[in-house]
Amino acid sequence: MVSDHPAIMPPPKVPDQHPNRDGLLIAVAVVVGAVVVIGGLLTAQRLWADDADIDAAATADPTVPPATVPPPTTAPADRSDSESSAGDTPEGNVEPLPCPDDVAVEICEAADFVQQARGRPFQEFPQVELLDGDAFGAELTNDLADARDEIESNGTVLAALGLIDDDLDLYETFETLLDAGVVGFYRPESGQLVVRGGDFDLYRQLVLVHELVHAFDDQWHDLDRDFEHSDADYGFAAVVEGNASRVESEWRAQLTAAEQATLADQELSAVRPEDLIRIQSVPQAVLALQFSPYSDGEIFVADLVARGGEAAVDNALDTPPSSSEQILHPELIGRPEGEVVTVAPPRPEADRLSDGTLGELVIGLWLGRSAAAGWGGDAYAVWDDDGTRCLTVDIAADDATDLAEIAEAARRWAELDDGRAIEDTSADGQPLIRITGC
Repeated sequence: MVSDHPAIMPPPKVPDQHPNRDGLLIAVAVVVGAVVVIGGLLTAQRLWADDADIDAAATADPTVPPATVPPPTTAPADRSDSESSAGDTPEGNVEPLPCPDDVAVEICEAADFVQQARGRPFQEFPQVELLDGDAFGAELTNDLADARDEIESNGTVLAALGLIDDDLDLYETFETLLDAGVVGFYRPESGQLVVRGGDFDLYRQLVLVHELVHAFDDQWHDLDRDFEHSDADYGFAAVVEGNASRVESEWRAQLTAAEQATLADQELSAVRPEDLIRIQSVPQAVLALQFSPYSDGEIFVADLVARGGEAAVDNALDTPPSSSEQILHPELIGRPEGEVVTVAPPRPEADRLSDGTLGELVIGLWLGRSAAAGWGGDAYAVWDDDGTRCLTVDIAADDATDLAEIAEAARRWAELDDGRAIEDTSADGQPLIRITGC
């Protein structure tokens, strides 16, 4: 399930490794604890394919300013019917769990901030491990290697959608993201919290706050969980990473103006110019999928807190949104438009290699966010056509108008390559658009 949780940006979470698992494009990155040191440069980005230029998704400049996310318009879920595993969140000042005498003062202060922000003490004081150089890198490399087959499988899907080049090695792309600069991670299955060794400057303290939020939430809510399909995995990852990013932002906001300026300098100087160039060469779609749980998740969680306090966050961790649609459009939660239609994986024309769910986030990058807004559910299958990897996707919509809009966007996409086709189909009375690309 979750492999690692990072502090500023990279990958969401990693599912258990299974080659034909309900495919997870959102969590193709392996180390959900890896903190790319250019977080200060990219944290606010939210990258989408433009409706009028679908074929540019894989080559667009990843520094393009993000789209604006409209504020949610509904209150957080009512907790009256299901009590959080953490119980009621106390009001007022929190008596923090005593910090062990042998723990660095910066760790104690960061832990105290997290406990005050989350409204409860830790159940037990988290162990923070400092690793230098090769030892730290080895932890990340091992995790990446364990997920190689899944990463390569997801690269096939992204290439079939036209979101990355056919010859792009997605595994090497993630090696680039990790090698460019990682500062810390947290592993829910073991409770391991690791920070790259060095002085606890403000940047490392920021990273530490983010990771300590994961440790806190894991103690109270159990972050080591699996979900039915990849889009539900994303919904959980967005709450987990969004909450840590939200508390991280609160920590940043309480710094003095001089400290914030120093922190900004440390973030900028933490990445070498050549590494920044390498990261900026990563396809836009890959960056967008990796960063969305942080940026979109933080917006979602901040809105929960504004209307329901920490109790609303507790509720969302216990019963997370079931799709990327609900993260991107929280106003749809509880409404018919927010319900996900179950779509059976299409029967491929040849040997099935894998299947899964794309979700609104991926379809928005692929066909454009306007078309994706009417998404109601989907399923895909990857298959082999005499050595050529092909992908067939069946997409449902909220209504006939939305389905027509998805079909129009798909036609524009199909016109870009002779190996692409679309058709109308249905399953169990549900109208679908079937899209195939090789």
